[in-house]
Amino acid sequence: MPVYCTDSYASNVVIDASKLTAYEHSVPKSRIPENNPTFPNWGGKLDTNGNFIKWFGWKMHALVDTTSGIPISYIITPANIADMDVAESLIQKMIDDYDEEIHPKYYMMDAGYDKPELYAAVHTKFQGQAIIPINWRMLLAVLSFAFSS
Repeated sequence: MPVYCTDSYASNVVIDASKLTAYEHSVPKSRIPENNPTFPNWGGKLDTNGNFIKWFGWKMHALVDTTSGIPISYIITPANIADMDVAESLIQKMIDDYDEEIHPKYYMMDAGYDKPELYAAVHTKFQGQAIIPINWRMLLAVLSFAFSS
């Protein structure tokens, strides 16, 4: 049995996305082809200091073992794709790539992944626990919508 298939390997994983800048001339949004997952797009996110960073390119969404720091799986998308919308596909890709031999117990993600459907999918579909800080901006938007209706 390969080393990566032991019970202790990848019992805790982290999921996050990193920007990949396109080293070509940026294109105005109006000239970006729709539904083309290989074409770069405009994306933005907050850095660790709360500064908004905008770039033209892609995102690499990675699932990494927290003990070794070794990437287990990754997906590359245009930069405009939200992190939370890729997480479930990334976990499923890991399961498929390793023939269901890796079963993390804990999936750690940042607040950009705070979505009720993701918590449910990690628990029911992948038999794990998602550990995600609350995204207060999203929570406030949901609460303001609920109380305004």
